Amino acid sequence: RRGNVFGEMSEVLEIGNIYRRDEMFFTHTHRSDRRGVVGNKLEGATSIVVSRVDPQRFEKDKLTVVYYTASPITGSLALTASLKQDKLVRVFRSSSGNSPYAPKHTGKSKSA
Repeated sequence: RRGNVFGEMSEVLEIGNIYRRDEMFFTHTHRSDRRGVVGNKLEGATSIVVSRVDPQRFEKDKLTVVYYTASPITGSLALTASLKQDKLVRVFRSSSGNSPYAPKHTGKSKSA
């Protein structure tokens, strides 16, 4: 079993490819099939999935910086720990999201 991996996973991921949630789960790149934030309050967040950008919640996607809304239950403590420890967090963008950087859904994924 692989432990928490922070930052880049270039041996598994290729920038620009589209991955399904189940692919991300089984490759340990995002270890949740539903939650947007993966991690814990001690080690920090390993990854997030940006599925919406809601200006009313002060959410923004500026490509290299993401303003992300989460509660303690949904991952804010993990994100705060990553920020305090200066750890990189992998960012995935949902093709169904409204981020200007969201991939266009093509129906194909890495394994297709």
